[in-house]
Amino acid sequence: MTMENKNVLISVSYGALDNAALDADVGRVETAMLNALPGWHLSRAFTSARVRALLSKRGKEVPDAAGAIAQARAEGAAHIALATLLISPGEEYEGVLAAADGLPVASPLLAEDEDLDALAAYYAGVQHDCGTPLLLMGHGHPSNGNPAYRRLRQRLPEQVYLACLSGADNLTALLPELLSKPARRITLEPLLMSVGGHTLRDMAGEEPDSWKSQLEKAGFTVDCHLTGMGRLEIAQRIYVHKLRSLIG
Repeated sequence: MTMENKNVLISVSYGALDNAALDADVGRVETAMLNALPGWHLSRAFTSARVRALLSKRGKEVPDAAGAIAQARAEGAAHIALATLLISPGEEYEGVLAAADGLPVASPLLAEDEDLDALAAYYAGVQHDCGTPLLLMGHGHPSNGNPAYRRLRQRLPEQVYLACLSGADNLTALLPELLSKPARRITLEPLLMSVGGHTLRDMAGEEPDSWKSQLEKAGFTVDCHLTGMGRLEIAQRIYVHKLRSLIG
């Protein structure tokens, strides 16, 4: 489909090899955004070079943000905007901003204080409904201190915890605090856009180093919610609000 004289929304996500998983999570956010922006047309870009390379070997080409922008311009798009369907600001988001070169870019999920407040209130309700302490698994970064996750953690209510796969704010660091509380049943939920390897293997897998296995070894009964952020209405509303604030 040519983009000539069309308004083009570029959905920029990490990417996924499994189309079904991508559509179930990222696709739901994209649908919500397009429903809120009549007359706009969708283009996809992936930030992960590894995912793009593997897809290319399968005969499917998905550009990065710069490539998607160049394609839209080459096809004569009237207006271009980018939605960054990432969880937290970081190197990937900085790369998107650099590629956009002044084009409007909607920020990641954990970028704004009002969005952190909304998510904290949402997870308070989730914890109340499940009736156990709730532990969120973020991705994190080994070297940047995970500032967005820390800002969210400061807002989370009692019995809602957040740890990251990468960085100092990991499960090992959190475990003494969990063990100091009386509860010995806990619910795990990913703070990730899609349900992929991190959720199925690192969080809920049966391997000894998964979070589920580590917590069970420490004496907890563990329940796992296998739901990507893209499926949550709260996340969809936040992304839509970012876009509406950006381009009306």
